[in-house]
Amino acid sequence: MKCSYDGCEKKARYCIEWWGLNQHGKNPIVVDESYSCTNPHHLIELSHNPNLGGYPDEINIEPGLYEEPLPDLLELVKQAMDEELKLDTIENIVMISDPPKEQQAFAF
Repeated sequence: MKCSYDGCEKKARYCIEWWGLNQHGKNPIVVDESYSCTNPHHLIELSHNPNLGGYPDEINIEPGLYEEPLPDLLELVKQAMDEELKLDTIENIVMISDPPKEQQAFAF
């Protein structure tokens, strides 16, 4: 899967999902999704859905392989969308919420 950002040829690392409910307000299903590489600017830009508006409902890691939700990354993306984070802070979003596997090995 490739990044959905226009002109980007990098492999996607994240799947951004927007959910919808049935007519009874239950059973959420994915109604739209976008894929982003690890570039935080691409991630934030792709989190703006012109058709659905608002925030994405979930950001998952490794599209197509397994779905591991990243709630901390979603919260940081929401803050960036609301312009509550400074631009220099946005560069660190991915490292804070989704550190490289090598870094995680030393966390224990």
